[in-house]
Amino acid sequence: MGKTSTVNTLFKSDIYNEQFVSSTERIANSDSLIVQEFDVKLKENEVPLILRTVKELDLECLKAIHQKVNVVPIIAKADSLTIEERHDLRKEIIRVFDKNKINVYAFPDTVDDSQAALIRKMRRKSPFCIISGGRMIDTGAENLGKLKVTFDDKPEESETSSKPVNMRRYTFGTAEIENDEHSDMRILRHLLIQTHLNDLIKSTKNEKFGNFRVEWLTKHPIKIPEKKPESTEELKKRLDKKLKDEILGHKEKLQKIQADMEAVFQKKLQERRMKIAEGERKLDEMQKAHRDQMRDEENVIAAKRA
Repeated sequence: MGKTSTVNTLFKSDIYNEQFVSSTERIANSDSLIVQEFDVKLKENEVPLILRTVKELDLECLKAIHQKVNVVPIIAKADSLTIEERHDLRKEIIRVFDKNKINVYAFPDTVDDSQAALIRKMRRKSPFCIISGGRMIDTGAENLGKLKVTFDDKPEESETSSKPVNMRRYTFGTAEIENDEHSDMRILRHLLIQTHLNDLIKSTKNEKFGNFRVEWLTKHPIKIPEKKPESTEELKKRLDKKLKDEILGHKEKLQKIQADMEAVFQKKLQERRMKIAEGERKLDEMQKAHRDQMRDEENVIAAKRA
């Protein structure tokens, strides 16, 4: 079971489109697959190779991450197992986890008491046996109702229905992805998305990451450099330098204030001088106009006397 088909089936959506090349397509031209486990090489041709325990690599990975993230174990390709094999593999995985003290997410009871019994029933399905992939098939149109495999060695006559069903087809029958007798996908989706999504987010953030952060800071404490105690002479020099710097700063600030005040004074003085000069110019013009007027009047009187 590939990760792409699992995510697509879980969310009932095509999360990864044709732009992403799946692992199935990458090995489509391979006639056989060499699987190496515990230094033993096994050649797989047509008949799937089923490992009846947790792989050593997966176990080491779980040991490294189970304290940092929530772990939800699943059993892939459950359509290749019988009911008895599923039961035995579940017991084996739980035994290995207990032996190696691997913590898995326990799906705690929710606030809604009406679902408590259902959640406890679903919780017993862990590790979840998953069938993913498949495609929507109209069982009525395809006439696939002749044989329905339920993985309990009791083939039944399925009901003919025109409703499309997500399933996988085999030469011996079909396996329905959303059928709880065939796959735990519907149960896993209900727990992960509907009932425990918020708890997964909170427990990951507050507990897992919080514990990891405390552990990391404990192993990697922040080292603050120690300061050597100052001698009396060094303290005196430092205080004298600080005092001189403060005095110099005050002098510079005072000089700046004086310069600003002088600039303002010179600006206002210049404006005042310009106003006085303008007033004097206007007064001269008025006096000149008055003299010209008196001269004209004298000329007129002299002309009349003559």
